[in-house]
Amino acid sequence: MVWESPGVSSRTLAAATVLAALSCRVDEASTKAPEADFFGPSLRFEGEWFGEVDGRPGVLRIERLGRTRLRGVYESDDRSRVLVLLIELAPSTDGFANVAPFTWQDGRGGRGRGWLRINRENTALDGAYGFDRRVDGAGAWLFVRVE
Repeated sequence: MVWESPGVSSRTLAAATVLAALSCRVDEASTKAPEADFFGPSLRFEGEWFGEVDGRPGVLRIERLGRTRLRGVYESDDRSRVLVLLIELAPSTDGFANVAPFTWQDGRGGRGRGWLRINRENTALDGAYGFDRRVDGAGAWLFVRVE
């Protein structure tokens, strides 16, 4: 049996299905972090940061796991959202890049990728994250360092 709806032809329904499928494609730009700068060896992602992820205020705590790996935990103020990050630093002869890609998971089955960018003064972070291979689309990250 074919589904029919008054006023909606099967041709219109097929066209809408194709458009929806095309809009869900992951383009190459959404799977890459922005270009990085190298500010020298003084970049320091580790520490406690206050800000928000996707409009939810909270705290991001970052600690070093090794020379090029960091662990981050973001917890919203209302504790409704917890994200655990594995952050990868890109080393160079001049230090580390100011943009660090990460993978994330929320402990509820959500996971994906993203990126964080630190300013030259080590006082602010911004970034984005997405589901699966995307590094955007799920929300923006905006943080300032807590001293």
